[in-house]
Amino acid sequence: KAFTALFRVAPEAVFTGIITASYRDSHYADPGVKPFRGLVGNIGITYRFLELGRFTLVAQRGNEYSFDALEAYYIEDTASLSYTHRLFGEVDLQARAARSVFDYSARLTEPPHKDTLDTAAGSLGYNLRNRTRVALNYEYSRRRSPAFSGRNYERRRVYLSWLFAF
Repeated sequence: KAFTALFRVAPEAVFTGIITASYRDSHYADPGVKPFRGLVGNIGITYRFLELGRFTLVAQRGNEYSFDALEAYYIEDTASLSYTHRLFGEVDLQARAARSVFDYSARLTEPPHKDTLDTAAGSLGYNLRNRTRVALNYEYSRRRSPAFSGRNYERRRVYLSWLFAF
């Protein structure tokens, strides 16, 4: 069972964005898995700073199936903050930081634990007239699991992206 509410912040407001909130009541066939009852949702809020930049806050809470059958599911809580600054013309620079916490406490027969994922990123982008952005990105990510050292990693990557809006 799930109930969902959607809120849009008016485009002429100081902050713009969208908020989605759901109440989820999930029960599982396996008696060793706790039912999940709680709030999940997303928040995406943007604040424009003068004509040069914008701050964007994205937060997410979700109930996700785990790739590991022993874990059943996990609760993900993620917060991300980014700042995009127009350098000149259609060229911008973006910085982003994010933190995710993965709560693995669904299985009654396994000890609960929380994994974390920290990310820092930057990009140099070019904005096209059709509301798309092409960018060169650098990202550093670090995951830590107190229960499973095999899930720990540090990753650095450089990649191209193409972001478009409808």
